[in-house]
Amino acid sequence: MKLTCRSCGATGSAEAVFGDADAAEALRLAGELDPLIARAVWHYLALHRPAQRALTWSRTEKLLREILDLVSQPTIRRHHRDWAVVPAMWREAMDHMQAQRDKLTLPLKGHGYLLEIVAGMADKQEAGTERAREQGIRCQSSSRSTGEAQTAAAVDVAVIDLHGERAARKRLGMPAMTKAEETEYLRQRRSKAP
Repeated sequence: MKLTCRSCGATGSAEAVFGDADAAEALRLAGELDPLIARAVWHYLALHRPAQRALTWSRTEKLLREILDLVSQPTIRRHHRDWAVVPAMWREAMDHMQAQRDKLTLPLKGHGYLLEIVAGMADKQEAGTERAREQGIRCQSSSRSTGEAQTAAAVDVAVIDLHGERAARKRLGMPAMTKAEETEYLRQRRSKAP
């Protein structure tokens, strides 16, 4: 059986691929990827391929191991601070890099540009959530100052976070949460509130 890589066009027999320890390990690691980003990873790996050559299985294994380490963490450290990330951000960043491949210096030597893109997305999401919180606080303050709601409860930060999550999912092209998922999200956020 012949296998063909859709990213680099390399062909080889299944026996050769599965008989090669590096290839087998690379495929095993690929199976551990979140399905949301698995497809984008192969195109991202092609950006690391040297011109006129195929990406070796040992290099592929090393890159996959690094990527798995990055995407399995709920945060990344960039610019002396931690940024909260979700799998959709990794997929969107990899897709962006693939779309901009003509502007990149190839082959890529590491994951620095990917991390910059993901940190930028996390910053935008964090800013949107903060704006929603501030708006909620302003609305609460304004209603209290007019005497309309002297006994109003504190702003429900979990609901504001839910709005931010909805906006992020829409922006990233992710499916909307079901009512049950939203209820569970609110329950979890409220249980973590101080």
